Amino acid sequence: MREVGFVAANTIGEALKLLADLQPARLLAGGTDLVVQMREGHRETSTLVDLSRVSALRGIELQDGVLRIGSMTTFAQLMRDPRVAGQASALAIASSQVGSVQIRNQGTLGGNLANASPAGDSMPPLFVLEANVSIASVRGTRQIKIADLVQGVGKNTLAPDELITEISFLLPNAGSRSAFVKLGRRKAMAIARISMAGLVQINDEGLIEQARLALGAVGATVFRATQAEEVLRNRPLSSKVVNDCSKALTEIVAQKLGSRASAVYKREAIRGVAAELFFQLYPQIMS
Repeated sequence: MREVGFVAANTIGEALKLLADLQPARLLAGGTDLVVQMREGHRETSTLVDLSRVSALRGIELQDGVLRIGSMTTFAQLMRDPRVAGQASALAIASSQVGSVQIRNQGTLGGNLANASPAGDSMPPLFVLEANVSIASVRGTRQIKIADLVQGVGKNTLAPDELITEISFLLPNAGSRSAFVKLGRRKAMAIARISMAGLVQINDEGLIEQARLALGAVGATVFRATQAEEVLRNRPLSSKVVNDCSKALTEIVAQKLGSRASAVYKREAIRGVAAELFFQLYPQIMS
């Protein structure tokens, strides 16, 4: 890795000015992905702008039913927050499965999103939570949907001088449930070979009123499995309905992967992932 300059920002405004003035600079959040990528020669920059002192980018707040998460909030903070665990459990579960204890203490939600890995653990939960991403630069601010942030493997839609400041979403209704499941190559510090998040709400008539499913490590980006969602809607949750959903997921995975070497494994694996997801959501039905 070649010699790289290092500067630390104390405020969001200072970070944005440094980022604009020192191009081609890169932002350093937790560094758990970027530093490794730079050592391996996959990312280059002349200067790193460290965000660790910018307190305004840290923390979790609930305002008018919207949960707002600063981009420098760590996975350890997310997994321990009672509002996340209670009403957005898919994100809490995913956060608890990110890397090792050290990585969860250091790695940040904003950094994970900017890295744009299709295997990023935080992405599927944020897709089913229909999260928005707030972005700032010296030119102003904007807000986009989470699906509009990712462009491909390791590619996001941020301009070189832009910074993710916040991730926000409307807390799901009290009657909804969400969960996250991933399969990795090994139990410790596993990178997902396939992952899935789901959010389901059943109405007073016992029918599935709302169903959101998102898959990770299947295509070039995380995506909503809309065909499988349609299989669930307006039906009573049962083992048969889950089986129908699993069949739809198998077809989706097959279409996404085509003739890739991993296709055969992932077509079968998604069935087990779906079964585990629905067991987490409704164990009394799946047992």
